[in-house]
Amino acid sequence: MDGCVSNGEILIWGISDNHYYSTQPECFADYAFPSTLPRSIQEKLNQGYKKIVQKLIEYGFDNQFIDVEFFVSNKAEIKVMEINGRMIPISASLYRQCLNQGDPYTALISIAMGSRPKTPTLNGLFGGIFYMTTFAKDIAKNLFDFELANQFDNLEIRANSEQEITEISASGFTLAAVNLVGNSYAEIHEKANNIRRQLLKQPEFSPWN
Repeated sequence: MDGCVSNGEILIWGISDNHYYSTQPECFADYAFPSTLPRSIQEKLNQGYKKIVQKLIEYGFDNQFIDVEFFVSNKAEIKVMEINGRMIPISASLYRQCLNQGDPYTALISIAMGSRPKTPTLNGLFGGIFYMTTFAKDIAKNLFDFELANQFDNLEIRANSEQEITEISASGFTLAAVNLVGNSYAEIHEKANNIRRQLLKQPEFSPWN
């Protein structure tokens, strides 16, 4: 959950979801905004966030973004995992796409100039950063179609075509990531899998569910 403090006032930006594969629970699938969690859980996260940030304000925290990462169990239990005195950088593009007046860098400039940023509002779109991950050991060009990848907008390639992939962690090796926007999380998730099927040359070594 991201937000900022401006002259002692807490402004909420929103809740994002980190999704992992059920078949590979240590492998990161995507980062999506806004959250699709039930409203009751989002309200608990909102209250937990404000309680933490208010305590930090009492210790002098002010005029900066702050991110709090929570773990939400399948029983709707909430645990604080991490607190960062900044926004999550990867979320900036999603906020620009899915919020009215949501650019966090514009907000930081306003804060630096002594002005209260405008409170962002959802514009009805969903955005996500989707990862293309492999558990195969091979030369990258044998795993990923680098030539075809150039035809996709908002795609970040994270490997060199001649790179020999020999070390695979429990979360796999990320070959690329794509930024997608649509009218629902289901829509952009389907788009992501379509792109994965086109670009992954050895899809059997990649998680899907």
